[in-house]
This record gives sequence, structure tokens and C-alpha cells, in this order.
Amino acid sequence: MLEDLSRNQRDKMAAAEALAGSGATVHAYGDGVGQARFPKAAMWIVGIFVAIFVAVMIAFDRILIPGFLVLIVLAGLIHPRRGIAVTPSGVLVMQVSMWNARPNQILFTAPVGALVPLDPKDATARKVRLVIGPERIRLERRVYDLLMMAAERMGPLSVSSTTQYVVRNPGPGWFPDPFGRAEFRYWDGAGWTSHVS
Repeated sequence: MLEDLSRNQRDKMAAAEALAGSGATVHAYGDGVGQARFPKAAMWIVGIFVAIFVAVMIAFDRILIPGFLVLIVLAGLIHPRRGIAVTPSGVLVMQVSMWNARPNQILFTAPVGALVPLDPKDATARKVRLVIGPERIRLERRVYDLLMMAAERMGPLSVSSTTQYVVRNPGPGWFPDPFGRAEFRYWDGAGWTSHVS
């Protein structure tokens, strides 16, 4: 199966295996887009850009066109890439670098059963939405199918409402409600609370 992958895909899979630790085997790796957010770093970039824009406009009587790189960084902060690696011990959700598109940090682990789509209508859609731990991730259909084939080779998938996640990062905070009962639910760093928004 590795022979069928491009060099870039093999490099991403090797990076995921390196993060998973010695002796860990990654059966499949794919990446998608995480839910929209507006972190402090994005606010700083917008603030600095506005300050520079106003300063240049006042000093030189010119309008500054936004830099392409600033827009790429801002888009990466608002819609972060997330990598998903299927291993024998479960699913690893990883942060993906904006610079080389390779996974660079494990955010948390989940059971393989967490790969079940958020909406049953996603079974035939071009994009598949998943809720894994505190993250909502949108994957292309071919990426999702690759992950599912690897997961199904390891045994039957089962999903439990008491599924436990091992969260390494992020810490406590408000995230989209994985249960769909509210827009946001508070993640206390170890599990979902009853606090919703």
C-alpha cells in the first residue's frame, strides 16, 4: 500500500509515525480542516496589520495592499489543518504545520470508533465531517475512505457514548458541541461538561 502513495504522502505518514513514538505503526494518515476559530494570534496579526495599514496610509498617502503571506497565515490560524493517523491503539489527531503540511504535534488520541461521521448524510457526500474529542474536522471523501479501510482492517468498529479521549492539548475551553445539543460546550481539559452556550 505504501508504494501507491506519493512521496509527499509517505513523508507525512513518516512524520506521523515519528510523533506516535518508537514502535508505533501508522496504518493510514490523512488530513483535513479543523473548525473555524479566531485565536489570540489571529487577533494580533489583524491588529498589527491594521496598525501598519493606517501608519503607511498616513505617512505616505498610499494604501497598503495586504500581503499574501499574511493572508495565508491568518487563514491557517482561523481554519487549522488537522491530521488523523490510524494506529493499532486508536486514532491520533495531530496539528499540521502551516509551513510544510506535515504533522508536528499530537493533540489527543481517541478510539478508532470515533471515525464515524457526524451526520449520516455524509455517507454519500464529497466531504465528511467528524467530531473527535473537542475537534470538528472536515475531510475529503477519498481521505476518509482511506482512514476507514485501515480502521476496518484492524477489526469491527464500535462507537460508545462513553468514549473517553486522552487530551494532550488543547486545554480547557469552549468548542463546538459534539453532541449537537448546543452550539458550544465547555471542555474542561479532561471531558465535556454540562455547560453549554
